[in-house]
Amino acid sequence: MATPMSAEVSFYQDRVTGIRIAQLTAWPCVNNIPYFHDHFFTPDSGTLLFHSTPGPRGAGTADIYRVDMNGHRLARLTTGLRWSGLAMAADGKGFYYTSEGALWWADLETGEPQQVVKLPPGASGAGGGSVTRDGKVYVVQLVLASGEMGILRVYTDRAQGEVVHTVSRLSHAQVEPSEGRMIAYQITRPDNINQWWLPADGGEPRPFMLEEGTGHWMWVAETRRIVSTLLHPRGALLTVGIDDPAPSVVVEAPIYFWHAAVSRDGVWAVSDTNWPDQGLQLVHMPTGHFETLCMSDSDNGAWNHPHPSFSPDGSMVAFQSNRTGVPQVYLGHIPPEMKAQLAG
Repeated sequence: MATPMSAEVSFYQDRVTGIRIAQLTAWPCVNNIPYFHDHFFTPDSGTLLFHSTPGPRGAGTADIYRVDMNGHRLARLTTGLRWSGLAMAADGKGFYYTSEGALWWADLETGEPQQVVKLPPGASGAGGGSVTRDGKVYVVQLVLASGEMGILRVYTDRAQGEVVHTVSRLSHAQVEPSEGRMIAYQITRPDNINQWWLPADGGEPRPFMLEEGTGHWMWVAETRRIVSTLLHPRGALLTVGIDDPAPSVVVEAPIYFWHAAVSRDGVWAVSDTNWPDQGLQLVHMPTGHFETLCMSDSDNGAWNHPHPSFSPDGSMVAFQSNRTGVPQVYLGHIPPEMKAQLAG
C-alpha cells in the first residue's frame, strides 16, 4: 500500500538564467528519476515517479515513489521490492514494473499491484520500461535464465507477452511510441553501429546508420526517427530514420551535448552537458537554435548524471543533481519567452 510522506519541496532561481526550479526531494539518500527516455510522468503533467535508496524514509532497497509536480502528495509506492522495468501507464492511473518473475501493474494512488504476465522461467527485468502512447504495448529488456538478454514485448490489453529477440548483450530497449510496431535497442559493436531496430513481433534486426553514437538516444515523437548525441569530444545532436543512409545534424557546436531527451511533440530537445558542464541546453529541433535553460550544479558522477526529461506538456524539465551533496530530484520551469525566442 502507498505510504504518504510529508512534502519536501523547496524553490530557488537558477544562478545563471534565473528560471524557477523546484527541488522536489530533500532526504539525504540517493533520489533519482528514471532514465531520460523512460516514461515516468502522468499524461496531464501533474505527477512523476522517482526512486530512492537508502535513507530515513525507508528500507535499503530502491523503493518507487510518486510526487506531484508542485511537490505535494509525496508517497512511497513499493517497500523492499527488487524491481526493474519501471514505466508510467499511458493513462496515468498506474505504473508497470517487473518483480518476482512477473510484470505488474500497480495503482498510482494506492500502490496495489496486479499481475499482467509472467516472465519466462528464471528471467528478470533489466533497465527501464517503455509504453506506447495508447498504452497497448509495453517493452522491457530481460536477463534470461541462459545468461543471454532478451526483449519482452507485452500487449497489455490482452495480457500477452513474448520474448521477441535474444542476443548476448543489449541495453536501452524502447518501443516506438506512436504505433508500437518496432522496437529499438543498443548493442556495442567494433564498427560503432550500435543502435538497432526490429519489428515488435520479432524478426531480423536492422541498424540505424549512425556511427559514434553515445548510446544516449530516444525516439523522436511519431517520426520513426531517433535522436542521439555523439562520442566526446564532438558536440552535436543528430537524428536518423530507419531507412536513412546517414544521419541528419540538428545542431553542432563547441559544447558537448551528453544525454538529450525530446519533447512529446518532437519540436524541442533538452540535453545536459559535460567536459566541461555548461548546464542544461534547450534546443529548438527545426532550427537548431539552443540556449542554456539552467545549471544542474551536479558533479556528474555515477549517480548524478542530470538526465533531463520533458514533462508531457513540454513546460517543465525534470533532472537530478547532487548540488546539495546528495542526489535529489529537480523540476525546471521553461519560460515561454525562451521558447518563443529560440523558435523565432
